[in-house]
Amino acid sequence: MGIRDVLAYLNTRQAAATPATSEKNMTLQEKPLQIKAVTSATSATSKNTDSRENFQNLPQPGALKPASQEPPELVTERPDPDRWSWPHSSAMTSGEIDAFAGRASQFYRRGMPSVNAEALAYKLVNRDRDGDDRRLCLECAHLTGQRAAWRCDQWKRAGMGAAGIPAGMVLLLQRCDGFRNASR
Repeated sequence: MGIRDVLAYLNTRQAAATPATSEKNMTLQEKPLQIKAVTSATSATSKNTDSRENFQNLPQPGALKPASQEPPELVTERPDPDRWSWPHSSAMTSGEIDAFAGRASQFYRRGMPSVNAEALAYKLVNRDRDGDDRRLCLECAHLTGQRAAWRCDQWKRAGMGAAGIPAGMVLLLQRCDGFRNASR
C-alpha cells in the first residue's frame, strides 16, 4: 500500500462522512433581520436604512442616569514587597537584604574575600531570624587593624587579657559587654 492508496482511502472516507447538501434544504432569507442596537461598527455597515426601526427598542432620553462626575477612586496603597518573604518562605525581606549588603561590604572592607564576606553575612541573616543575641568582632566598631593584626579597643571591658585578638576569634559568635555596632 503506497502513499497514493492511503490518500485515496482518506478522500473516500471524508466524502462518505460529509453529507451531501441539496438545493431543497437551502433556504434564503428574504427579509433582513431587525437591528436591535446600533454601535459605531454596525451603523456604518448596516443595510437597513429605516432609522425608526433601528432605534425602536433603545431606551428613551432621560431614562439613563448620567455617569458620575467624580474621578474613579485611585489605589494609593502599594502592595507590601515583603509579603512573600520570611517567615512565609526562605526569601530575604527588604530589611534583611539591606543588612546583608551592608555587612558583606563591611567585611570586605576589613580584608575578607568577597565570597567569604557574603557567606558570613548570609549566616548572620539566619542568626537574626533565630533571635540569637551573639555578635561577631567583625561587626563591632571597636575592632581595628587588618587580617593578621586585629585589635580590640574595648579589650578590658570585653574581658580579654590583651588588646590583640587572634585571627580566628573575630569569626566566632560571642556575647561581649564592649560591643558597639559599627555603622554600615
